[in-house]
Amino acid sequence: MYNVWNRIGDEPLAGWPVALLRISLGVLFLRAVWGKIQAGAQWPENMVSFLHNVYGGAPAFYRSFVDNVVVPNAPLFAWAVLAGELYVGIALVLGLTTRLAGLVGLMLVANFMLAKGRDFWLPTNNDSLFVLILLTITFCGAGRVWGLDQVLAKRWRRILLW
Repeated sequence: MYNVWNRIGDEPLAGWPVALLRISLGVLFLRAVWGKIQAGAQWPENMVSFLHNVYGGAPAFYRSFVDNVVVPNAPLFAWAVLAGELYVGIALVLGLTTRLAGLVGLMLVANFMLAKGRDFWLPTNNDSLFVLILLTITFCGAGRVWGLDQVLAKRWRRILLW
C-alpha cells in the first residue's frame, strides 16, 4: 500500500527539491531570529511597537487578542516568538522533527499574517508562500532527505514527527 508519510525518503535523491526548500526556509527563519537575538532586552518592546504599527489592517478578533493578551504579556510572547523561530530554523536546517517544526512555523507565520492583516492571495503577500512551503514540508516528511529525520525514521518507524 502507498504510504504518503514515508514516500519522499524512499529514494536517496528523490526529494532534493523539497529538502532544498526546507533548508532555505530554515536559513530564513534563522536570519529572522538573529535580529531579535541582537535586540536582546529591547525585543519585547520592539514586538509591541511592530504590532501597533501594523495594527490597522488586522481583523477585529486579532486586535482584541493583541490588546487583551499579547501586550499585557509582551515579554512572554516575545520570548516565545524568539524561541519558536530559533527552533524552526535549526530544525529545518538539520531536518530534525521537521513535521513539528513545520507546524510551529505555520503558527508563527499565521500570526504574522494576522497581525499585518494581509489577504492570503494578495500578490505582494510573501507570507502566503511561506505557508504553502511549510505545508509541503510538514506533510511530505522533508527531513528524510538530507536530514536527521531519515536516521530517526529508520530507528522508530511509526512516529509521525519524522
